[in-house]
Amino acid sequence: MRFGLGLLLSLTACTSSIGEPIVDLGVTHDGGATADLGARLDAGPLDQGGAPDQGIDAGPGQEDLGVHPDAAEPDAAFDAGPSGTPVLVAVGYGNRRTRTLDGVTWGDDQVVDPNGGDDNNLLRGVGFGDGRFVAVGGGGEGQSWVSDDGQTWHHHVTALRAFVSDAVYGNGRWVAAGGNGLRLYSIDRGESWAGDPGYYAGHFRGLSFGNGVFVAAGHRYGDSTDGLTAVSSDGEVWEVLEHDGLLGFSGVTFGNGVFVATGRGGRLSVSVDGRSWDEINLGGTSYDAPTFTAGEFLVPSAEGLWRGVDGRNFVRIDGFVPGGIVQAFGEFRGVSWQSQRWATPTLGMAWVRTHGDDGPAFTELIVGWVP
Repeated sequence: MRFGLGLLLSLTACTSSIGEPIVDLGVTHDGGATADLGARLDAGPLDQGGAPDQGIDAGPGQEDLGVHPDAAEPDAAFDAGPSGTPVLVAVGYGNRRTRTLDGVTWGDDQVVDPNGGDDNNLLRGVGFGDGRFVAVGGGGEGQSWVSDDGQTWHHHVTALRAFVSDAVYGNGRWVAAGGNGLRLYSIDRGESWAGDPGYYAGHFRGLSFGNGVFVAAGHRYGDSTDGLTAVSSDGEVWEVLEHDGLLGFSGVTFGNGVFVATGRGGRLSVSVDGRSWDEINLGGTSYDAPTFTAGEFLVPSAEGLWRGVDGRNFVRIDGFVPGGIVQAFGEFRGVSWQSQRWATPTLGMAWVRTHGDDGPAFTELIVGWVP
């Protein structure tokens, strides 16, 4: 392991097998500072139809897991034989962008508004592909930033018509999705965006690429009880599907040949094509956005961490778990409110807080590789 060695070794007595409690190191999930940011779907005042809304979230939800509902999740492509120097990038509120090259020292911390909220300075997600990081977000308007190293960022797009939830790379291009039906593609590595099909009465909360297609997942307007997905091979032509009677999606990822999506009210679903979904009942009350890393799906929840390989069968590790989990520098890493960062060498050990409360909250972590 490459950081926190002495502290982690002192915790060997806390080692737990799957299904046994994981020791919480005494740090609360939320600290009472904010309402839940881990499970809420949009319930904005204009969701009943009419004018587009800004994706502003209101009302408490499950115990805070430290990840905004529009936070994106790593795609399976990031685990596939990269070359170069690994870089872990985190983005979040107030247009915050920072990176680490070893998990020990975080630097190049850039913040536009230290008191930022659900506004145009919120970075909701970040992707990596084709040697580039692309960070996206916004409130009433969308924006995107690009970086080839996670250190120097260029703000090329500042006024998209709606917030952007996520951006991913696949089939030789970048694709993004977000609020009010926004779907875009870029053929110049995120420098500019095109292909917006126009207003649609729903929000796409997550986006992933796999099996040759992009899958955007979210919910229709109203009380978010109707799931919404859109499928495309190029980000230009989309098939939009409304899943009446199924709860809305809040996150989606791809790995081992399938898409896994989570949503409101304990929804966890699996699909091979993004069109037809099988509901998986784990008995949980609410799930955070899933990630796929180190060859398995990881789904944080109020009850603990669910882990599985095929997207259908999961085992739960009880106890505290952060959100947005990725593997980097030989350890698993995640975030919780406000800007706390956590690590563990194995998912069977307690999470150790390595950094935190040093600025605006994070929405996503992602691993990239630079020359």
